[in-house]
Amino acid sequence: MSPFVRFRHSIRHGLWLVAGVSVASNLLVLALPLYSLQIFDRVLLSHSVDTLWVLTFAVCVALLASVLLEGLRGQVLLRVSNRLAVSFERRLFDEILARASRLADRSMQPLRDLSVVRNFVTAPQGVVALADAPFALFYLLLVYWINLWLGHAMLVGMVVLLVLAWATDRFVAPHTRAAAESAQEAQRRLEGLTLGADAVAAHGIGAAAWRHWQEAQRPGLIDAAQAGAVAGSLASLAKGVRLLLNVALTGMGAYLAVSDQLTLGAMIAANIITGRALAPLEQVIGAARQWVVGRGAHARLEELLRSEPAPDGMQLPPMRGLLELERVIFMPPGSDKPTLKGITLRVEPGRFLGVIGPSAAGKSTLTRLITAVWAPRSGAVRVDGAEVQAWNREDFGRACGYLPQDVQLLGGSVRDNICRFSGADDAAVTAAAQHADAHEMIVRLKDSYNTRVGPGGVALSAGQRQRIGLARALFGEPRLIVLDEPNSNLDTEGEQALAASLARARERGATLVVVSHRPSLLVHADLIALLVDGELKDFGPRAEVLQRLQPALPQVVSRKSNVA
Repeated sequence: MSPFVRFRHSIRHGLWLVAGVSVASNLLVLALPLYSLQIFDRVLLSHSVDTLWVLTFAVCVALLASVLLEGLRGQVLLRVSNRLAVSFERRLFDEILARASRLADRSMQPLRDLSVVRNFVTAPQGVVALADAPFALFYLLLVYWINLWLGHAMLVGMVVLLVLAWATDRFVAPHTRAAAESAQEAQRRLEGLTLGADAVAAHGIGAAAWRHWQEAQRPGLIDAAQAGAVAGSLASLAKGVRLLLNVALTGMGAYLAVSDQLTLGAMIAANIITGRALAPLEQVIGAARQWVVGRGAHARLEELLRSEPAPDGMQLPPMRGLLELERVIFMPPGSDKPTLKGITLRVEPGRFLGVIGPSAAGKSTLTRLITAVWAPRSGAVRVDGAEVQAWNREDFGRACGYLPQDVQLLGGSVRDNICRFSGADDAAVTAAAQHADAHEMIVRLKDSYNTRVGPGGVALSAGQRQRIGLARALFGEPRLIVLDEPNSNLDTEGEQALAASLARARERGATLVVVSHRPSLLVHADLIALLVDGELKDFGPRAEVLQRLQPALPQVVSRKSNVA
């Protein structure tokens, strides 16, 4: 069952309430044409002031009730909109993070689509217009009851507006969808350019970057302009049709009144009813682009949410740190060439595995699989006998420390980043910073541990980010620590401090997996794994592997690797 179908089922009582309120509100609105009918056909002829006061009081009560009911409908739809956010925001948030890690796709489009759908729920041109539109047929029957010719005129006007609505959808939708796709591509390119802003500035390619962005931006602007022109023209035409229909009904009603075939009150009542009936149709045409955008957002969310969310994982005993990889194959999305090819190895708890190999050997891919950032195409990555994807994510995260090669700090304070936004006590935060040899560096910052970093914060050097990232990896004394090039930006003193931190982690029984291009850090390893072109070429005790590799060791570990 579609997630949106399940959602609609869960809010069915609210939807029934909206439908009931819409029925009552549209019926109460009839008080105004009935009031006009009685005033012109009864009160003016009888000169009854008492009747005038009674009718006026009754219509005021009815209209006030209609206003209150429409307000109630708006509140119910607002609650539905908020419920929509509560139901799907977390799922979409997790999907965005997963896409960013798997595909390097940092687009916020799913949450923007959810916002579009929420706005459609509460906008007058959205669900409200949909709820009111069916009553146009009821109003048409009322006008037919008042007079056959006036009913014919209203029917012609409704048919013309429906044709305009169809034409709007037929001719506006393609341009609107194309504009939305171009806008998404332009946004992706802009995000990519901002991430590489240093390279853009250093190489003086600002003009070329602008052209690269405009290649995606310009078609969308053209499509948006065309959609706006067509939608605007049709909306103006719809307004013109409604005005002409009012003139036609007034003129025809006057003719029928002069011919004694219709009363003045009935003519005015028919005009009021017609205006009420055509308003939702005109709103739909006037908001054609919003409708197309809303439908597109809904369709994208349906496709994204169609797959069932991954289970939250099992509540397993505290992690010991036994790491096992069994015939692991990983193939990046969109690629037909595996990055890792049948990797099998085992690391006992408390052991130190050093991973070496040339650039693009698959070392960073291995770290992402061990930490469950990525999932293997086939094979299994297990910790304590359970596949890493089967662990409860929060339990696994608390027991795992991970330092990626490209350290990115999250928007927040230094303290937030180290404690992983957990609100831990100060002692635990400073202990992790001291173990990473980052405490003295942090206290020298402007606001010490409260210094804002990441997006919107102060700019830190690569070495500072790496030390804070290492403190984050060591926070909470995790049982599995995976570090990808942790000494790439450290000086000799920092590397010595890192070695001491790893030694303390081993003393308390943590399992270490460290990717390094510097032989100096490998002297502390118990095991060495050599990756070459995605294959495990050698694995075993450090001394034995290094002895076998001695002639080729400089070529294997001297070059700093890139993310594989």
